[in-house]
Amino acid sequence: MRLSHVRLVTPIIVATLVAAACTSAASPIPVVPSTPTATPPAAATPSPASPPPATTAPPTPAAISSPTPSATAVPTGAALTWIITGNMVTPRDSHAATLLLDGSVLVTGGDGVKTSNLAKAELYDPNSGSWTATGKLTEGRRGHTATLLSDGTVLVAGGWSDRSDLVPSATAELYDPSTGKWVATARMAAARAGHTATLLADGTVLLAGGLSYCCGNGGPLDVAELFDPRTGSWTKTASMLKVRGDHTATLLPNGTVLVIGGIGRKTDDVAPINTTLAAAEIYDPATKAWTATRHLNEGRAGHTATLLNDGSVLVTRMGSQGSAELFDASTGSTAATGNMDLIRFNHDATLLPDRTVLVVGNSSEDDDASRRSAELYHPRSGRWTRIESMNIGRDGHTVTLLANGTVLVAGGNDESGRPVAAAELYDPGTSS
Repeated sequence: MRLSHVRLVTPIIVATLVAAACTSAASPIPVVPSTPTATPPAAATPSPASPPPATTAPPTPAAISSPTPSATAVPTGAALTWIITGNMVTPRDSHAATLLLDGSVLVTGGDGVKTSNLAKAELYDPNSGSWTATGKLTEGRRGHTATLLSDGTVLVAGGWSDRSDLVPSATAELYDPSTGKWVATARMAAARAGHTATLLADGTVLLAGGLSYCCGNGGPLDVAELFDPRTGSWTKTASMLKVRGDHTATLLPNGTVLVIGGIGRKTDDVAPINTTLAAAEIYDPATKAWTATRHLNEGRAGHTATLLNDGSVLVTRMGSQGSAELFDASTGSTAATGNMDLIRFNHDATLLPDRTVLVVGNSSEDDDASRRSAELYHPRSGRWTRIESMNIGRDGHTVTLLANGTVLVAGGNDESGRPVAAAELYDPGTSS
């Protein structure tokens, strides 16, 4: 039986936070909102006025020409800001998308119309606006991570597997774009889904947290480990200070990693139960240690955390008024900023070349108009503006900034909850 809702890496809030990871017959996870506890600010960390230095990221993808949409017609009255491009080969949601060095986009796994935990993968060519199938994964999965490594290969790790819909996978595999083939690599120390994977400056990948099993209490983890592409092996590093899954991990300009929110664990008089976390912590690759930093103003899961050009991090997710806040890495402090126009969760946020942030997708209103909606955050004013809506309402989709500055939105669930193959492009140059 296939999933009834959104992508695993950001399960729905409150009673359904982790139920999205399971079959529709599974029991939802109880969630109790947490009350943030004051935590002394972390030691000041210098913050340059630009995103992470070049040493923290793989080589820049090759420049590409403006994408040429496929023959798919743009519906009458459709906003020119959003242009329909070619459909994916396979309808899917809860998948992963990775920008490759040649400017193409690799899409992996997810849930299909008739099959959960797909092993199918495909490539999007921005020059032609078309999709082509590529080699299949060694194992079907969703709720996994897909990380571009410094040598241009892609590391896929964990997720809910086609071998079990209740227990995540501990397997990992590598995709070679030059051959279009997948090769299994060493197993992780801990099976997990809903975790984060962050490419560090030395080329290793930090995997942190996640969920150890589906439904019930979901089993959030504090386990962290490092993948070394040179040896193809995993090494455990210090555990996080909090167990958590469905959190975010953001590489900061100084090479440290900020982990925010997620599904945590709270103990009451009866048994441990899950809760949304306001706690944040920072991993230092030099010392391989975690340090607590200032709590968020409210607990968040299914949120986004976007590094801005000034080194601060914009955190967005459902709140009483579509709340958003800024984390200042240089002071370890948080501050409220303008509220989103809509209350959202399990959405996507993308930093654009003009330094604004594009937010698209799912809202608490859960109607088609809200699911098609999009808005921009303006860092200088701290305000949000609504822009033209997408052509198709969706959640459980992926959003990828292409080398030419346009944004590819692919797949996801439509209003009926059915996975779609539809994809479209956002052009910041035509947004009003």
